[in-house]
Formats: sequence, C-alpha cells, structure tokens
Amino acid sequence: MSVMLTPGPRLGPLPTLSPPARRRRWLLALAAMTTLLLIGWLLLPESSDSPDELRGYVLNGPRGPRCVRVVVGMDVSGSMQSFAQPRNQALTQLVVWSREPRTLRKTDELAVVDFAFDAATRSTPRPAHDGIDSTTTSTSDGTATLLRPLLEQVATFPASKCDTELLLLSDAQLSDLPKTSGDGNDLLNRYGIHDIRLLVPSDGISVPQEWNVAFPSASPEVFDGTDPDSTAIAFGHTLADLVGQRLEPRSP
Repeated sequence: MSVMLTPGPRLGPLPTLSPPARRRRWLLALAAMTTLLLIGWLLLPESSDSPDELRGYVLNGPRGPRCVRVVVGMDVSGSMQSFAQPRNQALTQLVVWSREPRTLRKTDELAVVDFAFDAATRSTPRPAHDGIDSTTTSTSDGTATLLRPLLEQVATFPASKCDTELLLLSDAQLSDLPKTSGDGNDLLNRYGIHDIRLLVPSDGISVPQEWNVAFPSASPEVFDGTDPDSTAIAFGHTLADLVGQRLEPRSP
C-alpha cells in the first residue's frame, strides 16, 4: 500500500533580531573575547629577561681568581642634576642585579660615594650579595668638582684583599685632574685604586682633554643618561669589563 505524503505548511521567514538585541549579542561576544585574552595574558610567565633592562643580562666568560671592590663615584654637581633620577634608579637595578649568583661573587664588594666640591659616602663597601644603601647623601657643590675628595673617601674604607675599581658616572669637568698619565697612575696608586672607568651620560657632553691625558686607558663610555635602563646597562658593561667578562643577554 502506498502512503501519500502531503506537504506541510510552508515555513515563514526566520525572525530577525531587533537592533538593540543584535547590539547586546555583539557586546556579550566582545566581552567574552576580552575576558579570554585577559586570562591568557595573566597566565603568561613574567618577563624577567628583557634586553632593555639590566636584569635581562648576565656575565659570561672566564674570570680570574681576584675579587673586586667596585666603588661607584656619583657626580652630584650642578651640571649633573638632570641625570640624578635615572642615575639613582639605575643604581637600584645594579644593586639587585649584583646579588644574583651569576653576577658578582660573594667575596666581591660594592660601595657608593657621592662627590662634587667635597665627597660623602653613600654606602660603605659591603658584600655585593647583601645589597647596599642607595640613599643620596648631602654634599657641597661649591665652585668646582674635585676628584681628590672622592679618593680620600675611598682611602677611609677598611682594607680589602680585593682589587679596588673606581667607576665614575660624571661629565669629567674636574678641576684637579693630574697633568700627565704618570701623575694619574701615581694618584691612583697612592689611594689604592687598581683601575678607573668613566661613564658619561650624554653624547652632548664634551669631556675635557685633560681627562684623556691623565687617564688614557679610561676612555669615556657614553650612553643615554636620561634613561635608567640605559644607565644600568652601562653600569653592567663596565663592571663586566672590570672583571674581564662579557655582558650578554640572558638565555630564555
């Protein structure tokens, strides 16, 4: 027996959403997508190896047996005031970075001395892994910026078996520079300085020729002193040079 199928009623056009309903559906979909993106971003591991910050670098390469006492000389004279804030922020980066096992050794030391017309110790030498005080001291600007008060502060530090390395952040406008390289070497030896380095925070600064005459092996290292990360990385490169290693980006 055959069965005859009769067609059912024709379907009318599907109902359409009103503009407000479509807008609500679109906003709900956008909110859901935004929530998923936010969750994904929060679950990403924190980036601790940015090549734009000192913490994104490590020291690599062989190093000799000697420990180092790194004295950071901060030029706080009037001509350096525009670099004061990024300089202090960079110092904080240096202190944190120096405490990492792959940076300095437990026997290495850090110290900070502010200088202008006179000098004041911001932090006496301490093991690098212990951290240091980064509070700015009170020093006199006076009519000139002098190197010898800084050296005299270094001479008051307790004796150390480490090599004392002096790292100056300065425009080198120093009124008492030695007249010859021989005089420069004698001055450093008198105060127990093994080596000296100069960091200059702008390519617009004209380092006096007297600096190059007095310390020909300490050619100015120029960087952007208005940027704390650039300043901190300049610290890192110089420290690497002082210990005979290389500053390289941290491996992922």
